[in-house]
Amino acid sequence: MRGLMDILTAILRYRRPPPLLGALAPPQRPAAPAPAPRIVETRTPVLRMEARRNVPSLSEALHAFVRTAGLDGVAIADGALAELDELETAPDAAAVIPKILKAIIALDAYARDARARRHQDFAYWCRNSGHPQAWYANQVAISEGEKVSDDWRFLTERYRPVSRVLRREGRMVMVSHLRISTGHSGHSPRLYFADDAGGTTGRIHIGFVGPHRHVRSWRHAA
Repeated sequence: MRGLMDILTAILRYRRPPPLLGALAPPQRPAAPAPAPRIVETRTPVLRMEARRNVPSLSEALHAFVRTAGLDGVAIADGALAELDELETAPDAAAVIPKILKAIIALDAYARDARARRHQDFAYWCRNSGHPQAWYANQVAISEGEKVSDDWRFLTERYRPVSRVLRREGRMVMVSHLRISTGHSGHSPRLYFADDAGGTTGRIHIGFVGPHRHVRSWRHAA
């Protein structure tokens, strides 16, 4: 598989990339020195409106990445990436965004593997499969602690969108998640998912990707 950022760049090749991708573009040739100014007749300037180029958001680019890369083992619900764009302007965005892509690729690889053989769960697969695309096992949580599971405030924040094929109401409580970056700050990204790799859909359903403050733990409760 091509480099992650190469794939995103290819998806956006006909559009001006967002700030993060723009920083990875090859350097441009220096502009030729401007000619010496000439004295010309002063005229009233004519204002022309130019149409703004369509710049995709990070969430749009991620949806396109999943489609273009052929990751049929994962499904991202509508609304699951509502808070994702906040990460693009974060100081550590250059490190965080490639990790999100790698996490999704790992979930896809697990789902494909789980269709052929049984695995206890994603954490077990990451720890024992030896798969080259496995995620870091110590950054996978299959469930939440008691202080979160017993508090309706936290469960409400984990009531996330999902395919109606999996849940008729189109939402469900998700407790399985990946720590995209370590630390306990409210900004540290999290990815929440529901594991149906061995079920009817054969997929991992992603219901949230974004800053941790949108799915608080008891440490960050207001």
